[in-house]
Amino acid sequence: MSATAGPDSSGGDASAVDARVWAVSKGDASMDAYEDAAHVRAEAWPVRAAVADGATESAFAGAWAERLACGVVEEDATTPAALRRAVPAWQAAWRDAVRERAAGRPWYVEAKAEEGAFATLLGLSLRAGGQWRAVGVGDCCLFRVRDEALVRSWPFTRARPSRIVPPSSPAARVKRRPRPRPPRGSGARAIPLCWPPTPSPPGS
Repeated sequence: MSATAGPDSSGGDASAVDARVWAVSKGDASMDAYEDAAHVRAEAWPVRAAVADGATESAFAGAWAERLACGVVEEDATTPAALRRAVPAWQAAWRDAVRERAAGRPWYVEAKAEEGAFATLLGLSLRAGGQWRAVGVGDCCLFRVRDEALVRSWPFTRARPSRIVPPSSPAARVKRRPRPRPPRGSGARAIPLCWPPTPSPPGS
């Protein structure tokens, strides 16, 4: 995903933000097997965008990634507190939808679905004046590029794996325990990570 601000974008016209999303399937797999998701809202300020990387080894990871990306953008869950409040409802919605899809499938499909799905996540909120905040879980990374040169990356210099897991069973809840540390000097706290470290006051 990329976003480019036009010269008049600071005036409050969100249409001056050119947001684009690219998707590529893994290896020779078709797009039907695509397990990632991206969502963007560029028609009004603040512009919001999110990407989620679903783990192929888990069942129905694409549905979970889609739920995360859409939820972050639609509900502005771009702070740790907002994300923590929103995730339980998303988990419940994923669980209900997957139970319907898994019903009548081979036993191993249902068993895999009961383990939950895995995904990493990055959400961004961008204001007209250039202020931004981001929230992340796992190894998704945000890059700010100007004149084809990297200005900043956030939050990682090296990926540290983590997953958000829908608690569809006790086994899935156990898998939520690993909590990676943010890199030194990032200004980020524990998962979920957030920038700025202290959320900006309303209207800033």
